[in-house]
Amino acid sequence: MRTTMIDRGTTLDFLEHRSNYLTKVQAAQRIKKTRSTIDRYARNGLRVYRILGTNYIHVDELLAQYRETILRHKATRATPTTAE
Repeated sequence: MRTTMIDRGTTLDFLEHRSNYLTKVQAAQRIKKTRSTIDRYARNGLRVYRILGTNYIHVDELLAQYRETILRHKATRATPTTAE
């Protein structure tokens, strides 16, 4: 998992925009998946921010990863062919 350490200015921005960030548990609940799914997303590139000793995920980044995963899954499904 890639954790992005942030500086003091970013921490202050986080505190002002707290509703844009979720803990891993909150992120899993938001997309109705398990925490291990969030960990897998993080291993595949989802940024995790370490802020004040806790890991957070930005909502927009989470939803973008979720949509990308859904689209990738749909693209790999076999399309049925009609027999003539």
